[in-house]
Amino acid sequence: MNKSESKKRVKIIVEQYAHDHQRYKKNPPTEQDLQRNYILPMLQALNWNIYNLEKVRQEKFIGDIQPDIYLVDEAGNIVCIEVKPDFQKLFPETDLEKYTVERVKRLGTRVVWLTSFKESQLHIFAEKSKKRIVKNITSREYSARFDILWKYLSNDKEGIRTRAALKAHATRK
Repeated sequence: MNKSESKKRVKIIVEQYAHDHQRYKKNPPTEQDLQRNYILPMLQALNWNIYNLEKVRQEKFIGDIQPDIYLVDEAGNIVCIEVKPDFQKLFPETDLEKYTVERVKRLGTRVVWLTSFKESQLHIFAEKSKKRIVKNITSREYSARFDILWKYLSNDKEGIRTRAALKAHATRK
């Protein structure tokens, strides 16, 4: 699927979430609901084969971290994804501590996506220093800010190149 088609699919997923969100006021979604109905379809729209267990893994340890989902692209670059129904409770400091710069570097990942689908943070570890870039994106912004999602999360040449460049930059310094 090309970038334009992917953007259209993401827009449909966002519209479905907006429609379903009314129902969630009475009965909040579980983590599994979010993964099944929105996160995995979003990953499919970003060119991930969610049925390839070698590339898209759920609830498996990677080093000493067990993300909800982690992705491995053809270059071996890793993206960790954490999904929680309530973003406010998603990452208290104790949860964020598992994604310290040192630990992330050791795992070889440079991109961590923290999401409740309604709200997301994309953590990008670009430098060898102890800095991380955080991009906040809400579900209403997924279409408008699609280029950011595509650049860091897609399983397309651009996403693979971006993650490889982040990894190379981090090891060069």
